Amino acid sequence: MSKAFNNLAFDIMTAVSFDTDFNTMEKPEYRFALKAIEDSNVRLGVLLQAPELSVRSLDKKLFPTAYVAKYKFVKFIRMVMAKRLAASKATSKDIFSFLQDCKDPDSGKELSIAELSTETATFIVAGADTSSTSMAAVSHYITGSSNCYRRVAEEVRSTFCSVDEICLGPKLNSCAFLRACIDEALRLSPPGGSALWREVEQGGTLIDGTYVPGHCEVAVGIYSIHHSAAYYTKPFTYDPERWYRPLDAKGSRSEAPRSPYMPFSVGPRSCVGKPLAIAQMMIVFARLLWEYDMRRADYKSDWAEGDYSSTEYALKDHLTAWKEGPVLRFSPRLKP
Repeated sequence: MSKAFNNLAFDIMTAVSFDTDFNTMEKPEYRFALKAIEDSNVRLGVLLQAPELSVRSLDKKLFPTAYVAKYKFVKFIRMVMAKRLAASKATSKDIFSFLQDCKDPDSGKELSIAELSTETATFIVAGADTSSTSMAAVSHYITGSSNCYRRVAEEVRSTFCSVDEICLGPKLNSCAFLRACIDEALRLSPPGGSALWREVEQGGTLIDGTYVPGHCEVAVGIYSIHHSAAYYTKPFTYDPERWYRPLDAKGSRSEAPRSPYMPFSVGPRSCVGKPLAIAQMMIVFARLLWEYDMRRADYKSDWAEGDYSSTEYALKDHLTAWKEGPVLRFSPRLKP
């Protein structure tokens, strides 16, 4: 499923960014771009934690495959931009067209071609890679719990009368248990789970009672926070119920705490694509659960410790996440 979701998320983000359909779900022609993103992110993930490795281009010697992949992706972006620039600006409402209209508030200048290329590449990498990981994780967890699968399938199938009804709106928003399944998957397997470094401002600050001087870099891994028993009961257990509590006698809910929950980061640098990512996952899984019955297939791999029937969906950090699986069986469901 990781490969299928990679293709799907890439198709969605390139369509949103460039109003272009590469259809990697069905055709292999442009799938090299996905492999290039994956390979080049290995280098970026290391540099995020150890930027000194870029001194004298040491990273180029350490990660030759990543460097080759980087230029393949840059070449792909330039090709897409050339086609998009040749298209009519007036008929498109993609991200690229909005970026073309952006102007620097101080100078009044439009974005340069290099800046347009960088911004759109960031949208594709950040949006496609993280969304595909999130969807793979959700599919792993809901098929690994018969109770969760039964409840979320019943919720979707009782909410919509036909697959054509599945779209953004009140009905989809009412699928609270589906949203809880997504939130819990993102807690256990955040697509960007490593430490996101921040520089302390001049003058220093107090962090949990400890003084940290200015210009120091501080961070904590999102994966670590999400698995802390200080915030979550049974933190290594997939339990969507922690996000889906019925009203008590006083009319309030006792949900899991939201403040330590940060799969999209927090603050001014939190992910601007969060609404799109959540909407995408809600629609994808509502349609899958409406159309199909899904089951885990018997499959083992030495890619990660254990097998795909294990509790946690294993990820390897490389700026975002590297994943494999799960392997699922789909069968058209019998509709009443």
